[in-house]
Amino acid sequence: MEHTGTSGLSGPNCRAVVVGTGHHQAGASLSSLPSARRSAVDIAATLHTACGMEQGNVELLTDPENPTEVLAAVERAIAGASDGGVVFFYFVGHGLLGPGDLLYLATSASSVPDSTVHAVPYAEIKNQLSEAAARSVVILDCCFSGLAEAASPAQRSDPYASARPAGSFLLSSASHYAVSFAPKGQTHTLFSGELLRVLTEGEPGGPVRFTLNDLYRHLDHRFQNSAVRPHADSAGRMGDLTLAPNPRYTPAPAFLPPPPEDDGTHCPYPGMRPFLPEESHLFFGRRQLTQVLVDRVTDAQAVGPVVLVGPSGAGKSSLLRAGLAAADSVGPVLLVPAPGPKPFQELVSRWSEAVGRPFAEVADALGTGNFPASADGRRAPRVLVVDQLEEIFTQCEDAEERDLFIRAVATASRPGPRVVLGLRADYYGHCLRDSRLSRLVLAGQFTVPPLTDEELGEAITGPAAQAGLLLEDGLLDILLHELRLEQGGMGHTTALPFLAHVLRATWAGRWGRRLTVSGYHATGGIRGSVAQTAHTLLDSLDPAERPALRALVLRLVRVVDSEGKAVRRRVRTGDLIAASTDDGQRDTALLGRLVEARLVVVDGGWAQLCHDSLLYAWPALRAWIDVNLEAMLAHRGLAEAADTWDASGRLPSGLYRGSHLAAVRSRIEDAEDVLELRGVEADFLAASRSAQWRGT
Repeated sequence: MEHTGTSGLSGPNCRAVVVGTGHHQAGASLSSLPSARRSAVDIAATLHTACGMEQGNVELLTDPENPTEVLAAVERAIAGASDGGVVFFYFVGHGLLGPGDLLYLATSASSVPDSTVHAVPYAEIKNQLSEAAARSVVILDCCFSGLAEAASPAQRSDPYASARPAGSFLLSSASHYAVSFAPKGQTHTLFSGELLRVLTEGEPGGPVRFTLNDLYRHLDHRFQNSAVRPHADSAGRMGDLTLAPNPRYTPAPAFLPPPPEDDGTHCPYPGMRPFLPEESHLFFGRRQLTQVLVDRVTDAQAVGPVVLVGPSGAGKSSLLRAGLAAADSVGPVLLVPAPGPKPFQELVSRWSEAVGRPFAEVADALGTGNFPASADGRRAPRVLVVDQLEEIFTQCEDAEERDLFIRAVATASRPGPRVVLGLRADYYGHCLRDSRLSRLVLAGQFTVPPLTDEELGEAITGPAAQAGLLLEDGLLDILLHELRLEQGGMGHTTALPFLAHVLRATWAGRWGRRLTVSGYHATGGIRGSVAQTAHTLLDSLDPAERPALRALVLRLVRVVDSEGKAVRRRVRTGDLIAASTDDGQRDTALLGRLVEARLVVVDGGWAQLCHDSLLYAWPALRAWIDVNLEAMLAHRGLAEAADTWDASGRLPSGLYRGSHLAAVRSRIEDAEDVLELRGVEADFLAASRSAQWRGT
């Protein structure tokens, strides 16, 4: 969904506490800081005028008399910020070094630097924020503030897909034991004054809107080689939270010199992975379709699941995440990125985490189409999104698992979530062969068509403008022309993933703030950029590393038929990495290289090729699959049999025997340099050989 112009702090469930301690009692050895009080007053005002916070949601404390006053204000803010909201805490004044080198925040009753009796322990604030359901932002303008750490994420993580980045963020004016500065006679402290200037006056050449990360990068650059040394610490993606518009944003001029080697600019194009909910401000070209989908999903009169159907690469996953899940009107959205080999267990696990009920209880309920409500007052999902529905056919070999999953989503009863499913169009026929899925698809189909030329233009230029970038004259026309040429011969896939990849590669070769025609051609073009990226990676490896990379990548591929049709496979990173220390270090490094090249994405301990299109656009990968097709088919069956044997207690009845064992062993051994067996697979083969030798 296109950027709406709102701040991440403008919601009704956001609260702020701004504390400024500038005055101390007569006779105190702590110097008065008039600029601290003035800074706090102006920060509180700016949170309203620039960041969009409601005035009643900002509590200002000037010269608090004791720690209780501050801690009580934080408690009130936490109580007012519901789950999914933000608590913003700002302190400016003296920072004190207490026992154990811990940070304390001075109150007006604090009198000497080495006494923390009347000061606020920062650890208490951190603990309060860590236990809160809301996300947190802490900004400290005081000496020793670099000793502080960001609040730890809440003990129960937020399971919902949301445009609001999760986690916590800390920004401080000083690194570790460094002091902070409040010049005499100045209205503001150095740090708060510059922060205020950026938020109220803007930054020429900056982004359209400032995030917390943008703010830190600006302050860090501004105070290079000065006494003030900003420091940032974060958990999760909270640094992506949008704070305020940049009042001095202007489009890039036609010519600028090239940037320094690392100019701190973030790429607005995600490559072949989907746009995430928190990247909704970069998701262009689908505004109308997003609104139609949101209206369909939130229609109170509608019944049954909505089924998004579109070709591979049409942008279904981005539409579900950065479109539907990011829409404020939809409510809590629980996203299941993919059903995987155990779709019912995956659904039960996700719902159990979301509502706080035991796995077994949720499994019993979902088996009858009932989605249990939340157990402890937390938000229950209003919308359940299951992406890549085709995996119940391509990844799941357990008929009972598939049946339970279909029963759960097909018979979901109200009250319960609105179910939204994402399906690749080439698996439409598979759904029609199941009576329950057939009814769902025919009644709830929502077609995702290819982008028009106008929408493609928005998808290209919108993120660039958001990041303050300019396309060289002619580049947009070249991109659209080559997209049309590619689209004509790509069968069931579309060229959109290749566009996403080439835009990111073109950004990497930008000239200043311009994306150039020469930079685009250097990538290899729409189709060639993926192959060129992969080829460059292979060429950079030592000869001994290339077989290891091949084996690692092939573990991320699942062959679904004897004709060689392949799909991506999600694999736990631990299962990808070799067991031996030396080989494990090698594989970890290789996986990192694949992630850095945007060929593989790792999330939550799982690794996956970034898009199905890689299976066609990476010539070497296609060749590896063709050469090793029989071994991969045998390995697929072995992996499933070994997992089933292990899950059932490793009973002899589940082992391979006779000619079946001999055939599998032959094919696996012929491909030992390509296929690396997991521990459970090696155990399964060893147990099968032993059982056959003993005749059991």
